[in-house]
Amino acid sequence: MQWFNSAKYKYSELYTDLLEDYRQLINPIIRVPKTIIRWIFVYLIPFILGAMGEDLIQHSLTNDNLAKLLDLGFWRQYWFSIPLFGLFILGLIWRNRDQYTDIHLDRIYYALRWFSMDMGFQSKKNADIRCTIWVPVETQKDNSPIRLKQIVDYVPQKSVLSKHNFRINKQAGRIFPVSHFEGSVEQPIGILGYCAVDSVRKNDPGIYVEKIPEGIDFVEYMVENWNFSERKAIKLTLDRRSYLCLAMMDTSNSRLLGVIYCDSRDPEALTKEVGENGKGYLPYFAQLLTE
Repeated sequence: MQWFNSAKYKYSELYTDLLEDYRQLINPIIRVPKTIIRWIFVYLIPFILGAMGEDLIQHSLTNDNLAKLLDLGFWRQYWFSIPLFGLFILGLIWRNRDQYTDIHLDRIYYALRWFSMDMGFQSKKNADIRCTIWVPVETQKDNSPIRLKQIVDYVPQKSVLSKHNFRINKQAGRIFPVSHFEGSVEQPIGILGYCAVDSVRKNDPGIYVEKIPEGIDFVEYMVENWNFSERKAIKLTLDRRSYLCLAMMDTSNSRLLGVIYCDSRDPEALTKEVGENGKGYLPYFAQLLTE
């Protein structure tokens, strides 16, 4: 299948690529002050409040009754204890939310490792199969392109053949637009986009496979057949030759929950039959994604 790459889309693609490059650059920089601020909220503020607590206790013991404890003189002197306590509570909520997110993503990641081993992917060393999970990013705009976020690292995290590390996401993840509009028609980008768009159109989670024949230039194939710009195609993992996407939807098949994505160096490694074997795992992953 070939789609027309309009000039407007090429400029839009360039913009989103530059935005993603900027996001990947700035995320590690932002993460450092966020960690410092959270540390101040959760650990430093209690020390300050603890030092003030001694004065509070002494004040309460030297007064005759609770009414004198509530006089304005004391709280005028220590008025800042109230917003400090509020920031401490906010820090606890912030930390617990991030810890829950980390635990939840860890559960998904280890479930994906189990999926990879149970499917026999890790025993096929020459195929160098890797897997990950993408989920849709919510948007407030109607008729906006589908964007997916990679929520866990690849399984395995390192290539079996070349020993280089695959991309590591940590908690930030990466977000890609996997479709664009030509007029009123939404066109998918890549097999990941085709899986997402087609499953939503049909209200049916499908099995999507793709094979790049030997001797075909990877970048040229992706541009001509899968609607990638040349700039984005060059950034893909160039040694991949077969792909498998398994869509997960809610019980009514009306909402896309996520996509299990696999790729391989071997053109024959990921087939429709492999996808059929993988369908049995989808209810478990769908439950994990909705928890």
